[in-house]
Amino acid sequence: MLITVHPCFHWIGYHMSTGFLQEGRQVIGIDRMEASLSEHLYMYVGRNSNFQHFYSKDDKERHSQPTDDELFIEYADQYLIVERKHEDRIFVQVELPKLYGEWMDISQKGIEQEGELLEWVRESKAVYISDFLNEFIPYVLTLKEERQPKPFEDLCSPEDHKKRVESVWKAYQTMRKLYL
Repeated sequence: MLITVHPCFHWIGYHMSTGFLQEGRQVIGIDRMEASLSEHLYMYVGRNSNFQHFYSKDDKERHSQPTDDELFIEYADQYLIVERKHEDRIFVQVELPKLYGEWMDISQKGIEQEGELLEWVRESKAVYISDFLNEFIPYVLTLKEERQPKPFEDLCSPEDHKKRVESVWKAYQTMRKLYL
């Protein structure tokens, strides 16, 4: 199965791309790579023989043959839109829960301290990106008909959130020094 992810270097798209690659799937990523962070994330997946990158959908269409089982996943306005490439319609649209994880732009939320991030995670009932993908990827890979996934809430305990927020905060501090 071929999976196309757009945009593949938005932080959610990046995590989706690496998740599908870890499952041994072929991934085509579409992203204009306008930020230096995109170039950095490309270094993590660009050498994987199952990954191919294009700057636009048109580039992909000109240089890649679609397959009958190809899925196109696009991040748009807090939704993941999943389409079967050989059908001209949305196959399923998944409303994203609030997500947090490495590579997210914490500053967009006005968060300046680790404790504020933990508070935001708890108040918004945010889901850690890896927990979300551990549910989403098998859902997509077994998708044979239109059906909505089960809710993605309560995937980990408050103690797990605290540990994950600490890890995310450390990664954010490193990213901020390099890219922001």
